[in-house]
Amino acid sequence: MTPSQAISKLKQANAGSRDLDADFFEALGHRVVRAAATRHSWRYLDGRYWYALPMVTVDLDDITRFATRAGLTWSVGVWRKDAGQAHVHWPSDREIHYCMHYAATPALALAVAVLRAHLRREKP
Repeated sequence: MTPSQAISKLKQANAGSRDLDADFFEALGHRVVRAAATRHSWRYLDGRYWYALPMVTVDLDDITRFATRAGLTWSVGVWRKDAGQAHVHWPSDREIHYCMHYAATPALALAVAVLRAHLRREKP
């Protein structure tokens, strides 16, 4: 799954899901194990170690922790009756880059903004 494909799926979603969580991590280049047995059987590979897959499209705490660990400064708000709005900022050389997105929930909005930031950070 490419970041662009994942962004498209997240934009169309009305709510987060484990499959969208897995798509998010695959878009960032991680290997993912999707398993229906329990929440904790979903895993992603980061370097040499497997970790439980955070619920980044469902749980606002999980996506904010992820964004912070990724070196992004973020803010999240509610827009139009429970819909989410998210902003992501990151410094690069002498510039401050910025991504903003609106989605069905704040967690989805922040997940899309993080993926958009990832795409922009990868470009030379």
